[in-house]
Amino acid sequence: MEKALILLEVTPQKTDKIYDKLKRMKYVTTAMKTYGRFDIAIIIEVKTTKDIQNFVLSARKISGILSTETLIAVE
Repeated sequence: MEKALILLEVTPQKTDKIYDKLKRMKYVTTAMKTYGRFDIAIIIEVKTTKDIQNFVLSARKISGILSTETLIAVE
């Protein structure tokens, strides 16, 4: 299993809606609203790094997401 932490900057008025949508998405194991540079952080667990790429590309299509930063876990 591959794990990644994805940090998202979102439009302030859409934070709750985006958060609710992200936490229901396949592969998301943890979702949290945060203060600071990023508004939402999620942890995903997938089979391959290609799955991480596909997840991020699909998440970026959500209206209101301004930017993402993906941190891939290593052992």
